[in-house]
Amino acid sequence: MAPNPGSGYYAAAKVAVEGLSLALAREVAPLERSAFRTDLLSEHSIRRSVSEIQDYAATAGAARARPASIAGKQPSDLQRAAAAIIQAVDSPSPPLHLVLGSDAYHRTRRMLDEFSAEIEAWKAVASGADYEVGLKAAAPPGHDSHPAVRLPR
Repeated sequence: MAPNPGSGYYAAAKVAVEGLSLALAREVAPLERSAFRTDLLSEHSIRRSVSEIQDYAATAGAARARPASIAGKQPSDLQRAAAAIIQAVDSPSPPLHLVLGSDAYHRTRRMLDEFSAEIEAWKAVASGADYEVGLKAAAPPGHDSHPAVRLPR
């Protein structure tokens, strides 16, 4: 839901599962997970090529170095997460989105705040796509002189 740079493939798979889960919300509860202290980030699990391309050092290179810097220091506990999942499943009103771990909470909160601000900034444009007689389409933020929606003549 709130991916980190360099995790595109992982994030794409996660978002796909999220979309499927939303569609099947009565059967599957989505989970926004934190960085849990497992062996996943260790040299036992991650294999890297020896060569590095310096042009990507600030982007993909930084993302590549991140796992080694946090391995064994992940803030979240798998046993506590399992207990939280059981609590959610046993709840008479389980959450549609279960965010586990403080880092997952803060990433998700930031993404939701940014998402809310963006859709609010474009509200007039979104509404301008509706059928309305005599309604002039709104311009996108920062583009007052050009209509956002151009209708065919």
